[in-house]
Amino acid sequence: MEKEQFAEGAMRRCFRLLKETQAPKVSEAWRHDFHHASAYVAKSYKDATVGTREAYERDCKMQQDAKLWGERFDSLHPPKPVDFLQCFLLEMVDRPGCPVFACERAVTGEYIKHNNNSGFVEGHRRATPQAFSHFTFQASRGQMIIVDIQGVQDLYTDPQIHTLNGTGYGEGNLGVNGLALFFAAHRCTPLCARLGLTPFAKSPLECARDEIAAAPVDDGAGGAGVDQAGSSSSAVSSRTNSATLMQRTWRSTEDPIRHNSCRVSTDGDTDPHGVEAALRESRTALRAGPETKEARIAARRIWAARESARWVMTITLDNLPPWAAAEVPVDSPCSSRTWLNDLVPITADARQARLRRASTLGREWHLHELQSSDGSMPGSPKPQTLAEKVALSQSEEDAWRSFAPVHASLARYCACGGLTILDGAPDEQSACWHAFCAARGGDATAVRAVRDLCRGVVQDLVPGVRLASELPRLAQQLTEALARGGDVSACVEVSDACANPADRLPWLERALAALHEAHTAPGQDAIEHEPVVRHTESGSNSLPRFDLLERLADARLAVGDKAGAAQALSDASDNASAAGKGKLSVRLAERAAALSDDEEA
Repeated sequence: MEKEQFAEGAMRRCFRLLKETQAPKVSEAWRHDFHHASAYVAKSYKDATVGTREAYERDCKMQQDAKLWGERFDSLHPPKPVDFLQCFLLEMVDRPGCPVFACERAVTGEYIKHNNNSGFVEGHRRATPQAFSHFTFQASRGQMIIVDIQGVQDLYTDPQIHTLNGTGYGEGNLGVNGLALFFAAHRCTPLCARLGLTPFAKSPLECARDEIAAAPVDDGAGGAGVDQAGSSSSAVSSRTNSATLMQRTWRSTEDPIRHNSCRVSTDGDTDPHGVEAALRESRTALRAGPETKEARIAARRIWAARESARWVMTITLDNLPPWAAAEVPVDSPCSSRTWLNDLVPITADARQARLRRASTLGREWHLHELQSSDGSMPGSPKPQTLAEKVALSQSEEDAWRSFAPVHASLARYCACGGLTILDGAPDEQSACWHAFCAARGGDATAVRAVRDLCRGVVQDLVPGVRLASELPRLAQQLTEALARGGDVSACVEVSDACANPADRLPWLERALAALHEAHTAPGQDAIEHEPVVRHTESGSNSLPRFDLLERLADARLAVGDKAGAAQALSDASDNASAAGKGKLSVRLAERAAALSDDEEA
C-alpha cells in the first residue's frame, strides 16, 4: 500500500493498494510478483475517534445492502443495470495500533458523483442513478432510500442509506430529512415511468424551478438523451442560480408591499423584527429532527416575528392541490367519495406498527424482509424476477401514505427556506402544498396543521401562512378523521359537538384510551395528570386529564351508568390531587362517594 493518499473525501482518505492472489510463503518458490497483483483502494477515516472497527463494519454492511438492492433493481431489466463494488475489511496486524481499512477493487474511468446524502443531484445528467434511488424508496414502501450514488459509469461505491426512523447506518443517516432532501431535488425521468415508479407530487413553483434547472444549455456538446451527459458543472450552477432568482422574483411580484417591508435575504440587511433570526433558528432545529421540541418552538417564533413584521402570506385556493379544497357536505351520500373518506391519520410510531401488521396478499413485502435481524436497520431482500413488478405496483392510497412523512418534512423546509435552491427565502406556496399532500397521506401532524389552516388559527407546520378563505367543512371532516385515528383533542372536540350523551360517551372513552396508550408506550413516562392539548376556534387551551375524566363521568351518568361514573370521578379526584388541585380533588371525591352510596341504596 502506498504511503501517500491519492484522493480524499469529507471524512476518509484513499490509498492505492496491490493485493496478491497467492498467499505469501506457501512454497519455497514463492516470491513477490506485484506486476500481476490486483489493484485495490484502501480507505481510512481521517478522524481516528470516528473510524472505529464498528464504523468500518457498518460501512461494509451498508455497501453490501446497496449491492443487494442493485440486484433487485436489475431484475426489472432497466436499460443499464447497476452494481456496487464488493467491500471487505483489511486489518494491519503487524502495524502499531492494528489499523483497519475498508478495501474494494480499483476501477478506471471518469468518477462521477450523481447525488449525495443531503439533496444534491448532479444536474440530472444521468437517469439511471436517480431512478435507482427512487426505486429503493418505493420498493421498501417508504422505509429507506439509497443515495450518495457515485462511481464509474454504473459501478457504484460508498453509498449512504437514509431510513425513515433515522436509526442505523451511521451519522450520515439523516432520517426523514434525507428522504425529503432527495425528492426536493429529484425530477422523474422517462426511466422512472418505465419502471412504474410513482412520481412525487410537487407544487407548480417547484415544477417550474425543475424545468429551469433541467433546461438544455447550448455549450457546444449538443443535446443529451435520457441517460447521457447534458451540461457542464458551470451550466448546472447557472441554472440553479436562475431557479433561485425565479423564487425571489415570484415573492416580489406576489406581494411587493410585504416583500419590501421585511425582506428575507442574506445580504446583510437589517432585521428589525427578527424574521431572519427566527428562520435561521428553524433551519438549525430541523437538523435535529422535524418533530423535536426545538423545531416547534422555532416555528412559533417565526409566527411571532412575521406577525410583528405584518408579513403573513395569503395562499389562494387555486395554489392548493386540485383535490385539496373539495369540500363535501356533511349530509352527502356515501357514494360521493373524496380523499377524506378513508383518511385515518397516524403518527410515526403508529406507522411503523401498521407496517408490521400489514398483510402481504402477494403484493406487500413482510417487514422482516426489509429489516436486518436486530429489527432496526432495513436490509435488502433477495432479488426477485416475476414478483418484482407486482410488488412495485402499489395503490394510490399506499403511495400517498409512503410519501406523507416526506411531504411533511418538505413543508417545514420550504416554510423556513431550508432548501439550498431557496437560498434562505421561504417558499410558502410550496410549504402549504406539501402540508396538504402530507395530510392526504395520513400524517397526523400535517392533518392537524391543515385543519388549523382551514380554521384560520396558528399552526406550527407552515408558520406565516394563511388561506384566503376558511374551509369550515373541511376542518370538521379533518377533526373527525383525527378522532378516528385516536387523536385525544379531536375526540374531545367531536364529543363536545354531539348533542346526545350516548353519542358523546364513545368519543370520550376513545380519548382516554388513546391518552393512556400514549403515556404507557415504550420510552414514555406515564404522567397521569398531564394536560391534553385541545384546539378551539380561538386557538388552543389545555384540558387536564381530570377534566376529561369528569366529562366522562357526566356522560356515563347521563346514560344511567352510576357505577362507571363513580369510578371515573374517583380517578379524576386522584389526578386532580396529583396536579395540586386540592379543593377540586375533594369535590370530585365527594361526588364519587355520593354516587357510590346511591348505587348501593
